[in-house]
Amino acid sequence: MGATKDKSKSTVDGLRRQAEERLRAKKAQLPLPQSKENVQRLVHELEVHQIELEMQNAELRQAREELELSRNKYVELYDFAPIGYFTFDAQGRIKEVNLTGAKLMGVERQGLVNKSFAGFIADADSKENFLKHCQTVFQKEGEQTCEIRLKKKDGTNFWAQLQSIAQENTEKKAGDIRTMIMDITGHKKAAEKIEHLSSFPELNPNPVIETDMKGEIIYCNAAAAKVSKQLNIPEDGRLLLPRNLPDIIKKLGQEKEGRYELVEVEINGRVFIESIIAPARLKVVRIYAWDITKRKKAEQALKEAHDGLEEKVEARTVDLQSALSKIKTMKEQLEAENIYFRQENKMRHKFEDIIGQSDGLKYVLYRAEQVAPTNTTILILGETGTGKELIAAAVHNMSPRKERPLFTVNCAALPGNLIESELFGR
Repeated sequence: MGATKDKSKSTVDGLRRQAEERLRAKKAQLPLPQSKENVQRLVHELEVHQIELEMQNAELRQAREELELSRNKYVELYDFAPIGYFTFDAQGRIKEVNLTGAKLMGVERQGLVNKSFAGFIADADSKENFLKHCQTVFQKEGEQTCEIRLKKKDGTNFWAQLQSIAQENTEKKAGDIRTMIMDITGHKKAAEKIEHLSSFPELNPNPVIETDMKGEIIYCNAAAAKVSKQLNIPEDGRLLLPRNLPDIIKKLGQEKEGRYELVEVEINGRVFIESIIAPARLKVVRIYAWDITKRKKAEQALKEAHDGLEEKVEARTVDLQSALSKIKTMKEQLEAENIYFRQENKMRHKFEDIIGQSDGLKYVLYRAEQVAPTNTTILILGETGTGKELIAAAVHNMSPRKERPLFTVNCAALPGNLIESELFGR
């Protein structure tokens, strides 16, 4: 704190020195007025303070421009990220979305904010999955994932993967949901392609394994044997099967139409997504595996990049808040100095311009201070050039009418028959 104060004081002193140098340079080009020493000193101080204020205002404007430039840079990183970023409230309404997310939905960003996300979900099953997904996000810690079908503004449907995490509010309770949305239509189509190739297992470039309803291997294609060899595991393909295969078979066996299940299996550093199908009429289980190691690494890299970006944004936010606090402090200081200078300026319009030490002048000033607050007519008598107008201006500025205009009339320049109307007819 002490170092900050010393730095601020040093900055102010430096500005003052620069202001004085500018003032001296300016005065060198102008003739000095014939005035007393105290008046010169007062004018000098006011001019120095004015230049200080101008220099401080210039620095404030530059700091504001730098802050806006930095903020715009991180806004662009957010808006043009390769995936869609959404922020939902607890009811599933869209609070924020980046440009990529708006483009993904085929809607202008303004058309998404404060809209229910359920209105962009393609079918009832996906709406139910999204509702369960939101509940799970608030109930469990960490990132939660689900896949649903969404529809664009033009009616086109696509598969999307949602990766969400709860954001605590100020009361340390779950408030909003931050979600990354990716178009995985390509991934879904690839899974369908694996299923289509099931009738040609030997030609399938991906591992294909068939088991009975107990999980015992009946068949594995050449691709499964090749992958097993690459992974240094038995080439019969048994280690390519998911460990919970019996439970999956039991679940699929309860489905009359023989539905399929998608699971991920990690073996010696490589990741496979496996489509497990149990055709009811065949009483067998077919496993089609697809190596997604590269995709998983890309997802991990993307997640790390996203986390790093959030950390940078948080750090920059702290810096911006600190800078804004300094700007606010300087603004308050400028306002206080402005008030002080206005008061100083007002004081100039009393008796400071009237210089003299004679008893007669002191008595005139004393009487002027007495009558100035009263609502009465004042007659000021004196010879030409003795300062009657200065006394009148000082009385006016100390009177309750100081905020109203003061009219000065040269009686010597008026005809005698107009003096009365000018003085008393207004």
